[in-house]
Amino acid sequence: MNNLNKLYLILVCTFSALGVQAQDQVSLQIIKERDSLLLNLNKQLEDNAIKLKSLQGEFSDLNPNRTSQRLGSLDSIISKQENRITLLENSRKIQLKLNGQLAFTELMSIHRDIKPSNLLLSSQEFFSKIAAINNPMNYPAYEAWFKEYQEWYERKKGKDNWLDLINKSITVLNEPASNVPLYGSLFQTFSTGITSAMEIVGGTGRDLRDKTPEMLNVLNTASQFSQQQSIIDNEWKSINEELNKLENEYNRLLEEQAKYYGLDMSAVAQYQNATLDSERETLKNKFRKSINNKISEWEKQGNKDWLTEVERFMVKTQSLRQRFGQLTLRMKSNIGKYQELITHFSKNDSFAEEFRTKLRDLESSIDQVDSNFNAVFNPSKYIEDSAVMYITQ
Repeated sequence: MNNLNKLYLILVCTFSALGVQAQDQVSLQIIKERDSLLLNLNKQLEDNAIKLKSLQGEFSDLNPNRTSQRLGSLDSIISKQENRITLLENSRKIQLKLNGQLAFTELMSIHRDIKPSNLLLSSQEFFSKIAAINNPMNYPAYEAWFKEYQEWYERKKGKDNWLDLINKSITVLNEPASNVPLYGSLFQTFSTGITSAMEIVGGTGRDLRDKTPEMLNVLNTASQFSQQQSIIDNEWKSINEELNKLENEYNRLLEEQAKYYGLDMSAVAQYQNATLDSERETLKNKFRKSINNKISEWEKQGNKDWLTEVERFMVKTQSLRQRFGQLTLRMKSNIGKYQELITHFSKNDSFAEEFRTKLRDLESSIDQVDSNFNAVFNPSKYIEDSAVMYITQ
């Protein structure tokens, strides 16, 4: 598999992994319930604070000699202070209980199997076209030159070791399966070797010699483009490595949480393989209720260990989402780099016109990739939503 095909697969895998970034109905329901409960608790805290302040004022105004009244007032103050502590504890429990459910459902959402076909098809078209740029046989100037070169070389082969070496480099460059880029030592051997060889050509080889400058101009332009393109391609490889790393972390975290809450992993697998939004929402709602019931069970048992564990899951899930968001941001940046590179070469008169013509055909393809990417992904919004996912509205 050549590098460009690998890059296309990176795009496919990432699009499949991240899916649409809007929050689903289950997550919105959890957020709504959480915010409503916390709003009610905050109101109780405010009322309690007002009453406590009033009681403290009354206590200060009481005659020091009226012991029984002061003790009664003090009991009321202590009761309100204890009530405040209880409300604060309940507030933390509610936050963790609901945010724990939110963390798991959002973790599930990262793996939604949404594949925008038009985006993938346009990406495939672009990467197929840009891969073709690396094949010398796709340029008429080279193709015409090579046809004449073959006839010329048939008369020369075996007589000059240097020329035979040059011919080997040409053979490798002409073979797409060899995956040799149009830059580096092999291409340099071909370019400088052919230039030197053509300088001493005479007789029937003069037509070949005359066609060589135009051919080299096209391939040298393609070589410059491919060299700069390779830098962008390497960024895709880096993105893919990070994606694989995050995917492994995701699987471990998902399994750890599912095991902790006693969820059925076969149901988790069913969710990941589901193709309908309605089926995914039903399963997520089922998971959410199971987590809620499990935490309620621990609360009845007086088990408080879940508070720390749920908080840890929340932090890990949030971190995972933010890093996924950063990956989409890097992808968007890389698409932009392709656009800049293509524009630079296609509009520069100093580059071979035959090559520039091919790039103009690429412009519409990469613009379509960018347009479709923007229609599906909003990296900045995704990162922002991840940062505030546990904050009460």
